[in-house]
Order: sequence, then structure tokens, then C-alpha cells
Amino acid sequence: MISPSNYQDTLTAGLQLMNKKKYTQAITLWQSALADSQLSPNQKGELLNNIGVAQRLNKQAKNAIATLQQAQEQFALTQDLYHQGQTYGNLGDAYAANKQWSQADDAYNQGLLFLEDASHPDARSAQAQLLRTLSLFQLRRRQWLVAIFTMERSLTTNPRRTLGQTTLWLLLRFATRLINP
Repeated sequence: MISPSNYQDTLTAGLQLMNKKKYTQAITLWQSALADSQLSPNQKGELLNNIGVAQRLNKQAKNAIATLQQAQEQFALTQDLYHQGQTYGNLGDAYAANKQWSQADDAYNQGLLFLEDASHPDARSAQAQLLRTLSLFQLRRRQWLVAIFTMERSLTTNPRRTLGQTTLWLLLRFATRLINP
């Protein structure tokens, strides 16, 4: 059985490998930790979510999709809305990397629904980040006006905006008025 400190050490070591772009090593480390039968569903979900992100970054989008779906199943067991929302965001990224546009859009929006209902202290910040990701996805899909509205929504979702975010918000409002008087 992995102790809580060893579990946290494993997560941290894997994230350090990810920061060094050693995705295969991070995947291997986290997969070996999954072998522990004493892990809670949330711990399994967190490991699977991290593995899925590493797989996507390692250009293994199809594997990432399957892994992130497994992570989603683990978080659903405990009704962890915050981690379900984050995992759906990562799933959206994996679908987009695999050029499955409709599924990516659905996953991003599903993630937003979970984050809107989550009571986690970081839920609003995560929701704002996912909205920014969705806005960039919409820009890549040439959905200009929708992307502007989504970005504006992301900036109003997080009440602790920086000066740069406030400036961007004002520019978006100006662009919206130019496009749609």
C-alpha cells in the first residue's frame, strides 16, 4: 500500500518529470503507482488524469482519451465535481489534439457544467481557465464572435482579475461592439 506521503511524493515526482518534458517517464511512474490496490477512487482518478495529460503531450491523443475517460469514471464514483470538471477539460484537449472537434466542444462544455456546480475553493478559477481554453479552441475553429463572448465570460467568472485581464476584458467588449453594434 502506498502511504499518503508516498502518494504525494509520487504525484510531485511525476509533475517534475512533466515540467522537464519527460512524459514517458512520468507516465511509467504514475502507472506503477496505480498498481496499489489500496488507492481511493480520487487517487486513482488523479493519477489517471495526470497520465492522460502526459499522453496527450507525448502525442498519444487516442491513449489520452481512453485514460481520461477512466479518470472520469473514478471521479464519478465519489461525485467529485471539481475534478470531474478539470478532467473533462483535459479530455477536451485530447479530443482537440485528435481533431475530434465536436467531442472536444462537448467535453469542454461538460467540464464547465461540473465546475459551475463544484464547491471546491478553486472551482471559479478553474472554470475561468476552462472558459479561456474553450475560447482559444473556438478561435481555432474560426468561431470569432462566440470566442469573444466566451473569453469575456471567462474574465467575468474570476472576480480576482489582474490588470492585464481587465484590459483584455475591455478590449473584448470594444471588439464585440464593433462586430455587433
